[in-house]
Amino acid sequence: MVTLLAFPHMGLKPENPVVGGTVLRRAAIQSPNFVTGSAGWQINQDGSAEFNNVIIRNGQVVSGTALYYSGTGLPAANTLIVSISAAAGTDSAGNAYFAGFTTYGKTGITYYALNQLPQADAAGTFGAVTTVYTAASQAGPWTAGTQLNLEASNHAALLADVAHVYGLSGAPQLELHSGTGLLSPAAVLTADSNAGLNLPDGPLIATAGTASTPSLITTDTWHNMTLLNSWSLGGGGYARYMMGNNGNVYVQGDNVIPGTTTGGTNVWTIPAGYVPGVQTQRTLMYVEVSTGAPVTDTPRFDATTGGQFQCFNVPGSTTRVGFNDQFSLT
Repeated sequence: MVTLLAFPHMGLKPENPVVGGTVLRRAAIQSPNFVTGSAGWQINQDGSAEFNNVIIRNGQVVSGTALYYSGTGLPAANTLIVSISAAAGTDSAGNAYFAGFTTYGKTGITYYALNQLPQADAAGTFGAVTTVYTAASQAGPWTAGTQLNLEASNHAALLADVAHVYGLSGAPQLELHSGTGLLSPAAVLTADSNAGLNLPDGPLIATAGTASTPSLITTDTWHNMTLLNSWSLGGGGYARYMMGNNGNVYVQGDNVIPGTTTGGTNVWTIPAGYVPGVQTQRTLMYVEVSTGAPVTDTPRFDATTGGQFQCFNVPGSTTRVGFNDQFSLT
């Protein structure tokens, strides 16, 4: 029997060690099947590494840039799908990524990037800017398009050439909440099948405009009045109404034949949306009376908050009336 003794001073060591204690001695250590960007794993002496699949339990990513790709042989041109980075940059395949959180996609021949970047305005108000960018490839240059600005100070701005809001079922809705959270009071703006916008639960109020430069412009056409209480139209006559760009209701009539002329008689029921909301509004009428019949007071129509268009001071000998005036909704 032969006994081999190992003494500390002999320093038995393997040839060309991979590690010495906890220190990596070689330039890199890798799996037998390692191929850059394709298979296996590698840990480099400079601190960089490449893995095929990593699970980090209860971990953190401290600083750095996270880039996610779709496909094989990565990273590769035009395969970037998500980037999270403190600063904009370009990856090893030439894909240009943004600062912030960004998702990437492609429709047809156009590449898209949806970027969200927290920031503060000049007053120090915190918020976030979400911007849609387009490019011919992920190498860029990227061109900014639709932009949505959200601020903690209850401001939101949508800057877009074309903006779409789609409803998964029924009419699409845009909710603007007046408090914190989704359960706070909200104004709901909906679109109908006739390309109309509806605000069913309250008025739409614009406060910044003036008569010459209104902040809210509406477009309407003339509508025929349905006359009541034996009032009617003579030959070529008309009685009509419309909403003006200034928010007032315009009323016009010519060769209108009076029926019942007792003061307070309702001549026309004003439709919803055209009814004064605060107080009765008066519009003047002009009358044609029989020869010698006096006009003792100014003939008029009152547009009431109850939706009636009432006549007053119409002489009994009146043969026809006309009117051309406007009344306010407020």
